[in-house]
Amino acid sequence: MLVQSTTNFLKELKANNHKSWFDAHKTEYSKAKEDFEQFIAGLIHRLSAIDPAYGLLRSKDCVFRIYRDIRFSKNKTPYKTHWAAGISKGGKRVHIPGFYLHIDAEGDSFFGGGIWHPEAALLAKIRQEIDYNYEEFSAILKQIKQSGLFFEPMQDEESLVRAPKGYTEDNPAIEFLKMRNYTISATLPPALIHQKKADTVLLKMAQTLQPFLNFLERALDE
Repeated sequence: MLVQSTTNFLKELKANNHKSWFDAHKTEYSKAKEDFEQFIAGLIHRLSAIDPAYGLLRSKDCVFRIYRDIRFSKNKTPYKTHWAAGISKGGKRVHIPGFYLHIDAEGDSFFGGGIWHPEAALLAKIRQEIDYNYEEFSAILKQIKQSGLFFEPMQDEESLVRAPKGYTEDNPAIEFLKMRNYTISATLPPALIHQKKADTVLLKMAQTLQPFLNFLERALDE
């Protein structure tokens, strides 16, 4: 679990998102960052029970920086107001299926898994795997839905309007074949992340999502 001051820091940062305040509170930032990194290290250790490959990761391989890239953004606030970690078998910066944890300043936190913005060749492989094995894919989604673990149905705001090349609108999997991103997430109850059971709940969520990730990994391996 995270200590309360770790999320309290985010709330303060949201209200004072400028360099002079951040520089004056570097000590609080360092403590909060260390707490989040330790939390991720513990989660990585637990995930190794699902697949030993996760156990090879270090928290620094997975935790995202708090500094925003504002070069091409209209929003010039310099800092993110959330903690985030991408936990895949390649860390956070590779386009392969993995888990994602997001802890927001206002308690709007979520945990999920999948693949975001795969390049065209990988996207084509995923679509083909879904088309060839739609019954299996549907069964995986149904199992996740019935888990009782807060998961939302998979949806993608960037889905195509028309069927992708090579597929038709009457394909039973067309809803998923139009997608460009394949992720499933669950909003976390605000208090959960500060409770001792947080690690257990996140591990159970990861175990529930792993068949979905396995399906995506298999698609990319073929």
